[in-house]
Amino acid sequence: MKFVIYYFSGTGNTQWVAENIEKKLKENKHDIILYPIEKMREDVSDILQDSIETSDYIGFAYPLYGANIPRIMRNFIQEFVKTSSAYPDSNAKLFLVNTYAYVNGHGIFKAKKYFKECHLRVHGYVNFRMTNSAPSKKKDRAILGENLPSDMKKKAIVKIENMIRSFEDGRRHIQGIGPHLIMGRLIGRILRDEITSNYKNMHVNMETCSKCMKCVRECPVGSLVYKDEQFIYLETCEACMRCYNRCSKHAISN
Repeated sequence: MKFVIYYFSGTGNTQWVAENIEKKLKENKHDIILYPIEKMREDVSDILQDSIETSDYIGFAYPLYGANIPRIMRNFIQEFVKTSSAYPDSNAKLFLVNTYAYVNGHGIFKAKKYFKECHLRVHGYVNFRMTNSAPSKKKDRAILGENLPSDMKKKAIVKIENMIRSFEDGRRHIQGIGPHLIMGRLIGRILRDEITSNYKNMHVNMETCSKCMKCVRECPVGSLVYKDEQFIYLETCEACMRCYNRCSKHAISN
């Protein structure tokens, strides 16, 4: 079978999950292509068309911020749904993968709303509990990606294997349904505005900063600029905390 996974990863957790899905699929002799959506530019339309026409399964992997999908992924899904309308004969099945730190308040029902105008059906939904990408202590670095705790990685691998086995057997694979979604939805509503306005709280300590510009170069949505001897966070910031975690001088706070 042919799989395609489009993913967004702020600090590395979702990328780690996507890469391990890729690894397990290849071990099972399936074709798999990973696309980090932040790096997709002019050729996005051609790539989407090809995946819709030729894939058996198309996945979307993303972290949850305040129990909500990041803006960059929401916009990408809208583009995918728009493109898919031109290929009504496609039989590709969709699956969604999300990572979260505390409460998974998103769930399959909310996620499917983004695909309500798409004729392709959501065939799988799996969530992975990961570490928090914004530690409470300023000089603490989050444990992310390949450095995740071993027990957390083992549980994730089991989930990945179960999902792939279901797809191979032609079965739907839906997880994450339960009463926790009620609390999660409440949290999502409370934090939605806070996440959107988080850029106002981001700050770079110029006394500590070495001006290496790594934070500017690696911002996945180009929302951090250096102008007039200061760093400015734009309202398009995803609050992914990549800049916070990758600053070698611990000069960034929120």
